Amino acid sequence: MTLSESESLTFRVALIRVGSRVAQVTFTPTQRFDLSPHEFNVLVQRAALRITQL
Repeated sequence: MTLSESESLTFRVALIRVGSRVAQVTFTPTQRFDLSPHEFNVLVQRAALRITQL
């Protein structure tokens, strides 16, 4: 993908550590689909919960 100087690209990234386990959640919103900060936080919390189940 090529961006011009007037364009930008957003990445939402969360790094999670639970004990010795780590996870990364990356979300790239588009014009058609985005998450609110609260929704992204809920997603990250869910990932943190799931990592304890491995």
